[in-house]
Amino acid sequence: MNTLITQALAIKNELIGYRRALHQIPEVGATLPQTKAYVMEQLKSLGYDPIEICESGIVATLTGRLEKP
Repeated sequence: MNTLITQALAIKNELIGYRRALHQIPEVGATLPQTKAYVMEQLKSLGYDPIEICESGIVATLTGRLEKP
């Protein structure tokens, strides 16, 4: 099976959990403080160092190594 599909299936339940948690936050519009806090918390728990870039914007940089053939 395709490696990407296998990896996605391995975290399927985790991703569903994130989606369900986000849908439990009753916010609408462009100002989303609870949603932003949830996303920041989850990114930090995954080892990222997220940065707030505006009222509801977040940037988290993923670094890796370049694989050469």
